[in-house]
Amino acid sequence: MEKAQGRRLKISAGADEFSPRRATPGLESGACICHCHKMGQVAGGRVLVIDRVHRALIEELEARGLRVVYRPGMGRRELLEALEEYEVLVLRGRLRVDEEVLERGSRLRVVARAGTGLDNIDLRAAAARGVKVVNAPEGAVESVAELAIGLMICAARMMPQLCWSVKQGSWERPLGVELAGKTLAIVGLGRIGARVAALARCLGMRVVAYDKRDVSRRCALLGAEAAASLHEALSRADVISLHVP
Repeated sequence: MEKAQGRRLKISAGADEFSPRRATPGLESGACICHCHKMGQVAGGRVLVIDRVHRALIEELEARGLRVVYRPGMGRRELLEALEEYEVLVLRGRLRVDEEVLERGSRLRVVARAGTGLDNIDLRAAAARGVKVVNAPEGAVESVAELAIGLMICAARMMPQLCWSVKQGSWERPLGVELAGKTLAIVGLGRIGARVAALARCLGMRVVAYDKRDVSRRCALLGAEAAASLHEALSRADVISLHVP
């Protein structure tokens, strides 16, 4: 989060696609893995999890008879040494799954991203090796949207500055600004962007959205306005929230 020129605030909170429903983090990826197991695509069923995930994901996989090794924080070197023993790799965005990783994972059949984006996975290399890539596009919608709104409130009310001031023994009383009545520009009206728009409307904010796709119908459902260009959206904004890769 950073303060932009003049009165605008810029909030950045990830990339996504639109959906009105919620999902438990990790379970979407787990469901895809279990489907692949059922279809015989992960024979042997050994799963390596190298990042922290919701316990529900581990329980779901084990309930389906898959053998899970939970090693959050595993480094790239360790991954390269261990991966040849597994059919499934579960990770977040910390490490990159590139040609070298896929080559070491000779038995690998599924790479599951416990989260939204697939930026850290070489999709072409995976497809060339017949490795299925799945993710959880709805798992973080609510938490990321709430975080974006929370950051807006923190910036508008100058909470970081006030926190620092109190720690220094001072008791300043800056006024800050209210979000009600302000215009929020959302760049990227996917799943998370749409949820941010809905929450912002509850705060009494006006919402204008820009996306490279036609989102006029989606905006109408959300009570937002569709901007014809990025420049139009930004020029009208008091607050900017980015939801693009």
